[in-house]
Amino acid sequence: MTNTPGGYKMRPMKDIQNRLKRLEGQIRGLQKLLETSQDCEKIITQFQAAQGAFDTCFATMLHENLQTCLRTKESEKLEKILKVLAQKR
Repeated sequence: MTNTPGGYKMRPMKDIQNRLKRLEGQIRGLQKLLETSQDCEKIITQFQAAQGAFDTCFATMLHENLQTCLRTKESEKLEKILKVLAQKR
């Protein structure tokens, strides 16, 4: 498996990009549901699906970043990631 310039493995990054493209489609679908005043249950279900897809993308990206930091022994980068995660939204 080849690496990108940032040290990330290509396959996980391609997977994340594909997931984000599907998520983009889900968001467009959600917008259409709202524009056409669809049933609230359908809208909520679509919101939940999009949120789950986004959470999966985030978890995959975080996992890859942490693995890269550990593999390359980049403790400073790891500290930055942990600091960002500790910040309140």
